[in-house]
Amino acid sequence: MEKKLCWICGQKLGAYFAFPVWPTCVISRNISEPPSHLDCARFAVKACPFLAIPAKARRDKNLPPDIKAPAGIGLRRDCGITAIWICQEYQSSLLPNGLLFQLGEPIGVEWYYEGRPASREEVETSIESGLPSLLAIAKTDGPVALLALRQMLHIARGLLPAK
Repeated sequence: MEKKLCWICGQKLGAYFAFPVWPTCVISRNISEPPSHLDCARFAVKACPFLAIPAKARRDKNLPPDIKAPAGIGLRRDCGITAIWICQEYQSSLLPNGLLFQLGEPIGVEWYYEGRPASREEVETSIESGLPSLLAIAKTDGPVALLALRQMLHIARGLLPAK
């Protein structure tokens, strides 16, 4: 990560970093995948079957036997919505199960559904469907975590598309 290379094309990144993320990542501001160029991220949300086709099954066949889960707490679901989080800085932390990226303050967030711009209603529906999983995790951590989740959700809702 020291070289700051695009996760998609492998070329050097510039001043801006684009992270294709799920709505739950917009709430938590964490992701287990490194940044990309904005154009590469836009290509990915339109061309990657898992990002562009919500009903597409995850391809788990023929994975290496020693594969491990990514860092953080991943929700194994296809929510149908992908956001591109655009920022000028981010942090990374090495956890026991891998590298986790903390997203910097956004200078923009683009929302996509099936490879096209997503509506506010589509994004809200996706957030509501993922919220029970986030609430379950926060409940195990106690009242402070629940309050923090409510605050993060409030902030994330300010980043949704206008229409």
